[in-house]
Amino acid sequence: MRNVYFPPFQAAVEAGVGTFMSAYMDLNDVPASGNRFLLHEVCGANGGFKGFVVSDAMAVGNLVIEGFGPRWT
Repeated sequence: MRNVYFPPFQAAVEAGVGTFMSAYMDLNDVPASGNRFLLHEVCGANGGFKGFVVSDAMAVGNLVIEGFGPRWT
């Protein structure tokens, strides 16, 4: 991942991008829209990204269906 997928995103950060969109994919069985490793470690703390991340369509709502979010009653 670090050799193939991350370099274009790092180049975007270095160019000053302000927003990324998370995907529907998962990494290690955790959806990208709720994946702390991707959002905080890769993008934020170690990646230097200071902008914000939006979810793709209903990805955050799907976190509940996939068992990664609270159930609202």
